[in-house]
Amino acid sequence: MWGCIDILMHTSVLTFVFISGYFGINFKFSRLLNIVGIVIFYSLILSCVSVFVFNEGDALFIIKSFLPFTNGYYWFIAVYLELYLLSPILNYIRDNISDKMYLYVIIILSFIIYYLGWIRHDLICIDGKNILNFCQIYLVAGAFKRFGQYNWVKHACSLRFNMAVLLVAAIMLLAMYFLKHESFIVFVLFINKYNSPILLCISIAIFNLFNKTYFNSKYVNYLASSSLAIYLMHEHPLIQKYIYISFFQGIKDDYSSLILLVIVIIYALVLAISCIFIDKIRVLFFSPIENRIIKLFEHKMQ
Repeated sequence: MWGCIDILMHTSVLTFVFISGYFGINFKFSRLLNIVGIVIFYSLILSCVSVFVFNEGDALFIIKSFLPFTNGYYWFIAVYLELYLLSPILNYIRDNISDKMYLYVIIILSFIIYYLGWIRHDLICIDGKNILNFCQIYLVAGAFKRFGQYNWVKHACSLRFNMAVLLVAAIMLLAMYFLKHESFIVFVLFINKYNSPILLCISIAIFNLFNKTYFNSKYVNYLASSSLAIYLMHEHPLIQKYIYISFFQGIKDDYSSLILLVIVIIYALVLAISCIFIDKIRVLFFSPIENRIIKLFEHKMQ
């Protein structure tokens, strides 16, 4: 069951990067500063909570919290910020080079990521947690938009095709899970890497299912604005030890897989709501300070 949940979580990461590539990142220095400020804020606060409340870590750990991108536990936001910085270059490639050269770039990146990284486990892209993989996904997403008038793209974006992709993936996972075959573990470990082409295909299928659906809600947007805070709070290494690792290790042998799945869903919702509440308090008290700092940096950059 945990393997299936891992695949879903990893798929959401690739889908987010794909969305960024499809619609394109509009680089703004103020937005970059805002993201960095939020990451440092939560890294510092959570490190202090770990040290002074849970007696985990030391003074050096608090000092290191000022450099959260170098510690490794916020790998996604670190790589995404690299993608954000490179987005003007990637957007230029997407909009200005020839179709033939564009496809050539994607093919070369795919060879490096899927053959050298995913299959041969070369260090250049062994698990997909790097800027090379994110750039490839960004450009693949851009290709779907750039070549949208071609029949092969229209077919790949069709409802029938994407439903078939997700159905096949679901059947394979469920069949191997309920058969309790050891190949299930091998299969999950093989496809749940961030540089897995199978995982990317599932992510693209999910995106295409909802791409043509219009939905707008100010309430959802209000809650979604705290998604970064949710990520930062539950990925902090010392905090996550208490909010879900210790908790689930203590109950994983006491319930069936189905009951555990229900507990995971309820716990995730409660955790998300709690993180959103904390983040709204941060916005209320600290956003004026953040805005002043950002304006100061922008003034210095002029």
